[in-house]
Amino acid sequence: MEDFRKFTDMSRIEDRNVFGKFAEAMKPCNDTGYFEVENFSFNLNPMSQFFYLSGTNSVPKHFSESKACALMAWYLKGNRDDTEILKAFPEYEHKDMNTAYVKFNSNYGFYLLTQKYLYEACAILANDINSRRASISINNNTTMFSKIGDKLCTNNIMFRIRDGRLNMTVQMRSNDIVRNMVYDIFTFCMFYGIAFNILLRTYPALKVGVYNHTVASMHFHTSYKDAFMEAVMYEQYIGVSKRMAFNFYDERFIQKLERKMKTVSNIQFNMI
Repeated sequence: MEDFRKFTDMSRIEDRNVFGKFAEAMKPCNDTGYFEVENFSFNLNPMSQFFYLSGTNSVPKHFSESKACALMAWYLKGNRDDTEILKAFPEYEHKDMNTAYVKFNSNYGFYLLTQKYLYEACAILANDINSRRASISINNNTTMFSKIGDKLCTNNIMFRIRDGRLNMTVQMRSNDIVRNMVYDIFTFCMFYGIAFNILLRTYPALKVGVYNHTVASMHFHTSYKDAFMEAVMYEQYIGVSKRMAFNFYDERFIQKLERKMKTVSNIQFNMI
């Protein structure tokens, strides 16, 4: 597999102890049955795309490439009415949904691709390399204050170009560190790759920068404590466990991403 380290040296800023950092700070969240760390934040190299895998048969894997691809394919279709996601993520059935309101508000592709907010953010940076306005607001009061419907976990995605590198900040309202975080990281890395590939057309010397992941409530339920501790041990003794074969510097990245995700979906994507 291609060694991406030759493209960018991000080892100085990339956090390799995410689960351990959480373990040191976590505490019970009132009487909810959850462990939580508020305002949890860490930095990643978005092209590393590292994920932790469980090593036993008794605990489900923390990351499934097929589930990640199914989720990204669902995002690429950008359709909030699409129920295809239930095949890979049946836990969506347990969200606060009903027959009168079945839209999946958490299909981020709807905002980034269908409504073209990701392209508009890239256009802002293409016109002004120093801009701080390439900020995509995903969450909204109408959705959050409603008593029904799928609640959004992500508030904002922000892009900046600094020192010749494209940086991204993802600010989330809520994130489950055991069951959901790895999938969120994967898909946000893929959206980063789309933005990076677009901006390469304006800035051919652009380099991969920092992905900051900040969560107001990072948590996991006590029933997943064994799975969490396994992730802590895996991270401590094995470290980075897997890389996805995507190179953001490849001008064909978007086409390759689209082809990869079509392996889990027959729907035609509406990309660029």
